[in-house]
Amino acid sequence: MELLARMTLTVASFLVVGSLLMLVTTKPHTPEHTITVVALIGGVAAMAAAVALIRFSHRRGRSPQEGK
Repeated sequence: MELLARMTLTVASFLVVGSLLMLVTTKPHTPEHTITVVALIGGVAAMAAAVALIRFSHRRGRSPQEGK
């Protein structure tokens, strides 16, 4: 489960960084800008979910380094 959370965190980080770069280059009130904002919100939500899952697994006493 921790591996899935780490992979989600990696993909979400990539999505957030890409969205932030695109946010600077797109004009407001265009479809491209709207899609970029939606992708940014989705990336931040995925990051929050992954961090919560990692923290929850640490609370249960299992660290990601231990594996299964």
